[in-house]
Amino acid sequence: MADALLDPVMAELVWAASGTGQPRPLAADGAFSDQLGERVGRTWLGPPPTVDYGGR
Repeated sequence: MADALLDPVMAELVWAASGTGQPRPLAADGAFSDQLGERVGRTWLGPPPTVDYGGR
């Protein structure tokens, strides 16, 4: 996990995903989550399945 998070490629992904200086939450289905999941063997970290909870 630490190796993946310290990789410069991952740093660029998280920088772009977090708003490049305009802070915002990371999207669960973004490139950073996808890459992190692949690198640590946890593909479920990628896009979550669509769930309809019916209403608000």
